[in-house]
Amino acid sequence: MIECRGRNGWFEFHHFYALVPSKPAPSWIDIYSKSKLAQMPPIVFSGPQEELIKLFEDILEKLR
Repeated sequence: MIECRGRNGWFEFHHFYALVPSKPAPSWIDIYSKSKLAQMPPIVFSGPQEELIKLFEDILEKLR
C-alpha cells in the first residue's frame, strides 16, 4: 500500500492519470485516492514533459 499526503491529510494511493499533449504544452500527472467526493485530485504535477521526466527519474534513482 502506498500512502500519500494531500491537501486534506494522508490518503491511500488508488490510481494516477497522465496527460501528455502532442504539442508544446504542460503535461499533467494526477494522483488519486479512492474518494469520489472531490473533482480535483489531491496531488497534481504539472509542467514541461522533460522536467516531469527528470523529477520522476530522480525519485526512481533515490528509491534504488
